Amino acid sequence: MLGSWFRKADPGEREEAREKRLQRAVCMLLLEAAAADNTLDPAETASAAETLRGKFGLGEDEVRDLFDACAAAREGSIGLFEHTNTVNAQFTQEERVWMMEELWRVFLADGVLSAHEDHLAHRFMDLLRLNHRQFIDAKLRARGA
Repeated sequence: MLGSWFRKADPGEREEAREKRLQRAVCMLLLEAAAADNTLDPAETASAAETLRGKFGLGEDEVRDLFDACAAAREGSIGLFEHTNTVNAQFTQEERVWMMEELWRVFLADGVLSAHEDHLAHRFMDLLRLNHRQFIDAKLRARGA
């Protein structure tokens, strides 16, 4: 009986849990970007949802559930490090550049880049361990899309 407490998790279960943590981390970062100007503009949330659907193959209900869970978690969140740390641990350098591009898409979705959004974008650059060239290239690609 006690042995069941100490059983090792199935590798498939561990991978699924790891994928869920990554989905949540990416969603949290996207929602932070969308809320940086103190409003959740529908264009920004639509951009975030599109990113989640495209990257993780999530359906509408799954995205809505993830948004709901992350919105509730954002209330008690004390920072971005936990989420960027998860992304940094699981994403390659190229995927982190992709993440920055997606964050730029959210920032720019409403057609206005506020000072708060620009500041947060620079924080994301540092937290995602990107250099300035990668940061600017991601912005230009997002702007061109």
